[in-house]
Amino acid sequence: MSKDLFMQERENEPLPPAITENDVIDYINNIGFQVTEGKRNALKSYISIKRISELCAAVLKDIQELSIDEAFKYGEKRFQESGAMVELKNSAGKWDYSHILSISETEKRLKELNEIAKQAYKLGTEIPDPHTGEMIPAASFTEGKQTIAISFKI
Repeated sequence: MSKDLFMQERENEPLPPAITENDVIDYINNIGFQVTEGKRNALKSYISIKRISELCAAVLKDIQELSIDEAFKYGEKRFQESGAMVELKNSAGKWDYSHILSISETEKRLKELNEIAKQAYKLGTEIPDPHTGEMIPAASFTEGKQTIAISFKI
């Protein structure tokens, strides 16, 4: 659910009494405790926490640049504020090799070999490389972990 939709749904509701950050933390922790103790429905709780998490992520994204601007006012790259260590840093840069022909060709060749190894796995046998004749063994496959996806766009 987007923050705008969340706000529209609650536009006419009265404001709740002031709550603190600790109140929110205690509330969330209590939900987790109640679920692990079998006193609360795990799926419904997961959906509630997911909804809260998505709203928090949207608000964080909205205020990130303003927070960075505020942090620059401290004049240091690393400092403490409100019980947290704050560090201003650049995200990782990105290398671009697309203009280097030998790298592009090698990446294409690697993709071809990966596909041959996948096919060998599916067939349960080695497959000859059509370019070199070399026998390509089956790739290894590890099943992914079970997960759950929650969407609020119905």
